[in-house]
Amino acid sequence: MKPEAIAFCLFLLLKKGLVSVIAVFCFLIVIPPAEAGNEKTVALVMKALSNPFFFKMKAGAREYAQEENIPLEVFGVERETDVERQIGIFENLISRGYGAIVIAPADSKRLVPVCKKALEKNIVVINIDNPLHRESMNQFGIDIPFVGSDNRLGAQMVGKYVKKKLKGRGRVIIIEGIRGVENADLRKKGLPRQLPKIAP
Repeated sequence: MKPEAIAFCLFLLLKKGLVSVIAVFCFLIVIPPAEAGNEKTVALVMKALSNPFFFKMKAGAREYAQEENIPLEVFGVERETDVERQIGIFENLISRGYGAIVIAPADSKRLVPVCKKALEKNIVVINIDNPLHRESMNQFGIDIPFVGSDNRLGAQMVGKYVKKKLKGRGRVIIIEGIRGVENADLRKKGLPRQLPKIAP
């Protein structure tokens, strides 16, 4: 696969300021090249394209791809809970021999096996937005680079802000989102670390 295609997998987010230059540099070191003969197209697989966040991500990716003359196709699901549909899209991309797949997984655990299948076909896989479950990846013997924010740290920053505003006293309710999503789990773990001393 062309070096530009590999670079695109990482820089499509950098263009919108979602990752740091240091993170991109580190990931460029560990990405293995795909075998010659694979398709030169990059597939961006996201969650619900109706979500404004992913809509902007799609726009940024296409803009960068056009500027750098990189073949790009964008895929998504109707609802963020359409895990089976996203797995089906991923399976189809593998069978069609895409050179690289950039994935924002709808489920951090259930997408791991199909990611392993792609790697076995020498397809470059980059994980964005929602981290794949580390223990699941370890069980399958794979290591996929992640480009995105530190959700645990972000939640700790929110907790610190809330603690300051409540001046040490008050009640805090955490409203969960979709189960099985690693970034939501990390936020839930990070927030209470800053709030244990707030009185009920």
